[in-house]
Amino acid sequence: MPTNPFDLQNFHVAVWYEDLAELHNRDFISGITCVTEREWQIRKWEHLRSLAPAGSEFGYEDPNGRFVPLDEPSFQEFDDDANWRSFVVSDEGRISVTDKGCRFMLNELQAENVDFSTTISPKVARLFGLGFFDTCIREACVQLEHEIKVRIGSADYGEKLTQSFISTLRAKSGLLESYVRTFRQELRTVFKFIRNDYMHNLLEADEVTAYSILFRIGRIRSVLATEHD
Repeated sequence: MPTNPFDLQNFHVAVWYEDLAELHNRDFISGITCVTEREWQIRKWEHLRSLAPAGSEFGYEDPNGRFVPLDEPSFQEFDDDANWRSFVVSDEGRISVTDKGCRFMLNELQAENVDFSTTISPKVARLFGLGFFDTCIREACVQLEHEIKVRIGSADYGEKLTQSFISTLRAKSGLLESYVRTFRQELRTVFKFIRNDYMHNLLEADEVTAYSILFRIGRIRSVLATEHD
């Protein structure tokens, strides 16, 4: 894993507090608490302190290699209005989608009227229709990987295949770098967190999980078809 947090090999995700708070208020997610700015700053400081050994001096190293101690800041300057909790914390470090959130997401995706027979394949659509949700995910991942291999004539798989395909995509003229990076992130996400999990583990999947994953894979297949044309 690269030590530079901005390395392209890392996964970068931006989530706005306003969005998390709205999802929480609508009971679509669990695992977060909305707090004031002062509470957030205090928790942030406490977390930083917890990373240092007990009783040790807290600080940082400047560009010249000298240790610069840090005193505990005053938190009085930060807003503490209980009616304005615009900051978010996750005590357990894990956010989950609630049943209500899952139902809402499924309804939103179904409103798109996506035909998996067209966006992926009739076989995948048939497996989904029969309720073989984990199987249809695996099949969709295999088909996606096979299509990319054939497209670029590569025997690579997983992350290496993704990198090879993105290199081929970058070599094409007329594609914005922002477009390539966005597609790269989506493709890597499918391979890293979906393909790997379902190809190497006996995972169960419900309708919402399968539909949302097939929706993403279908979107990628559509992009591949566009680039092929």
